[in-house]
Amino acid sequence: MRFVNPDTGLNANKPYNKTMKNLPPKIRFIILTVALIGIIGLWYMAWKTAGKNQPETNIKKEAATVNNNSQPDFIKTGTITFNNPGLKENTPYFIFEEPGSPALSKELIIDKNSICTTDGEPLPCFHMSKTLNTAYEGRRVKVSGVSLADGSLMVKNLNLEK
Repeated sequence: MRFVNPDTGLNANKPYNKTMKNLPPKIRFIILTVALIGIIGLWYMAWKTAGKNQPETNIKKEAATVNNNSQPDFIKTGTITFNNPGLKENTPYFIFEEPGSPALSKELIIDKNSICTTDGEPLPCFHMSKTLNTAYEGRRVKVSGVSLADGSLMVKNLNLEK
């Protein structure tokens, strides 16, 4: 004898297989439509936010125009920090003081010409065996570099003070 549940229309003698094939066509259509709209929405959001980083690329363009032979116009001693509230994430900032001013900060731009000194050994910053935040974060450093129009600093030399 075959028993069919009147509420679900399923045969009680067979195990219930939870696949899309067992769903009515209207429900399948609704699920697939919602999934497709979700995918299109995520793609659209990614597309719209892709251009939001444009100012950063402008900084890098300006930084690229800083000549290798440019003389540093900024030389100060202070501290390197990362991930401070209100500042860009995963970006090095130099915190320093000037007479009569509270703590000031400058975003550091490090390029292939930036030289870092940790153990008395000058080395291009990109070639360091440690990451910048591991070697310098929270430690006293002397920074020399070229100030950029947006207030950031193109690093020429970054020296760990002992």
